[in-house]
Amino acid sequence: TKVTTVYRQQNKAYKQLVTDVRDGKIAKGFEALDQLGNLREFTSSREVYSEIADTYADLTKRNQSAMIITPTHAESDFVTNELRTKLKANGSLSKKESEVQILKSGKQTIAEKTNYSTYQAGQIIQFEQNCKGGFMRGQRVTVLEVRNSKVYVQHGSERKELPLQLADRFEIYTARTISLAAGDCIRLTHSGRSKEGKQLNNGATFTVKRVLASGDIRLANGWTLPAEFKHLKYGYAITTQASQGAKAKHVLIAQTTNSRGAIDNKSLYVSLSRGTHHGIIYTDNMQEIM
Repeated sequence: TKVTTVYRQQNKAYKQLVTDVRDGKIAKGFEALDQLGNLREFTSSREVYSEIADTYADLTKRNQSAMIITPTHAESDFVTNELRTKLKANGSLSKKESEVQILKSGKQTIAEKTNYSTYQAGQIIQFEQNCKGGFMRGQRVTVLEVRNSKVYVQHGSERKELPLQLADRFEIYTARTISLAAGDCIRLTHSGRSKEGKQLNNGATFTVKRVLASGDIRLANGWTLPAEFKHLKYGYAITTQASQGAKAKHVLIAQTTNSRGAIDNKSLYVSLSRGTHHGIIYTDNMQEIM
């Protein structure tokens, strides 16, 4: 379905340039961005990430809503590392950190999950529905081994075969560790409930108040994430695809040579249209993105 009206933008000039980009008038949209001083080129991707981090830190320090958008997860990680360093330096983020285990989804297709070669020892399987073999919704098991085209998991005290033919009922995760500090922004990657029984929605962002000795995470709004929840990541940067439906007053968009193949006119429109008032594109190669 073709979008014919742009509603989100509240700044008239910005709304017009977003409309131009939507309609394929890329050169005109870039010209308007340039006139606003919002098309910025730097000598390297590292400098791009540093400048985005500086701008985000300044905006949020002034209580302005801001969103960092990158074409890829890898660039989100680069920007996040730069930003957390700067937030510690300006006092917005505590320098005292706690290690927290999280679950990172492999985002495999059903076909991939049906194939035994997808699996390796140590992976975590979480069931989204009750499943043959006594596996219950919400339960997690660990992959023990792959043998003779079959996958075996640790289910309580038992070793069981994973029913690959029911791959639509579970997801595959890898355990990772991240450092969290008071003031960190986190984004949930799965739905669930807080210890207080509050609904936790996939994609929701929260600010960390502190990590308790139990591993539970106390949030700034008073809710508590159970230590066993684990479905979270840093919430500072978001990919273009994941940003659909989100909005902020200011959007800071990385478009670097590290994202060759992930940048096109549609992703540019999606990124710019997340902003209600302001959008800035940061690049290390102006010719490549125009």
